[in-house]
Amino acid sequence: MVSPASVRSEFQAQLKSLLGEAHPDVGASYNNLASCLHEQGNVLDAERFYQTSLAILQAALGETHPNVWDGYNNLADCLQGQGRDREAIEI
Repeated sequence: MVSPASVRSEFQAQLKSLLGEAHPDVGASYNNLASCLHEQGNVLDAERFYQTSLAILQAALGETHPNVWDGYNNLADCLQGQGRDREAIEI
């Protein structure tokens, strides 16, 4: 049986290979992955992928793009779910 972690690693490698690390679709894919992890209760991995997604989207699209603001919202929601309200508010 194939583990979810190995599938995730292979997917990430293929996506970065095809589009490059800085492509907005790579950032969106990280956000989608983070969302799935967050829904499963894996908030630490979700937080890491939300942060990666946000960094890519900021660099590719700029601070004022709606996808970047969605990324901030998702990260803040993840932090709030961990009881880290102050950090979430600061975002």
